[in-house]
Amino acid sequence: MSNQLSSIARWFRKIKEFLTADRSIDWATSGHKVVGYLTSKSANQNLYRSGQWGSFFNQLKPLWVAKVIGNILVLCIVLTLIYTYLAVQRLPRFSDAVQPAQIYQVHDIQQAAKLFGHKDLDLSKIQLTGLMRHDASSSGYAIFEIDGKNSGAIAVGETFDKGYFLKSLGSDSVEVVYQGKQISVPMTAKRF
Repeated sequence: MSNQLSSIARWFRKIKEFLTADRSIDWATSGHKVVGYLTSKSANQNLYRSGQWGSFFNQLKPLWVAKVIGNILVLCIVLTLIYTYLAVQRLPRFSDAVQPAQIYQVHDIQQAAKLFGHKDLDLSKIQLTGLMRHDASSSGYAIFEIDGKNSGAIAVGETFDKGYFLKSLGSDSVEVVYQGKQISVPMTAKRF
């Protein structure tokens, strides 16, 4: 166990000496040796003999590389902090929320309703042409003519045509709900 610890300690000392030493490394020769082990020497002889890259890699020092990596990490942290600050500044402030909202008052309800798609109700489209009612209960059926077309038998509580709802039956009229308004539709005599 002590031999393993001492070998690990020596290995860390060598790494520390390597990274803190102020000397140049012949990267071209080191790279050529590594590639030489992996492939044949004849195929890669000209790969690391380039004058431009060889002189550049020979001037690199481990301490410089470590400082560049450290500076890049510090720059990333600073950029992250700036981005976070700007993102927080874009959030709405509490003082903006307490400002009173402006309320608009409408004096003519009919004009305001038209802005929201309300249409005037035209009762000339709908005519009650038939009625069948049970005397003991409020259930029954009504027959309407809408835009000249027969609707068929409509039960109480049923929706027909374009949103008409048959609410209740009277003796000679029915109550229909359309767009939230309750309308009484009287029986009309059919002319032939």
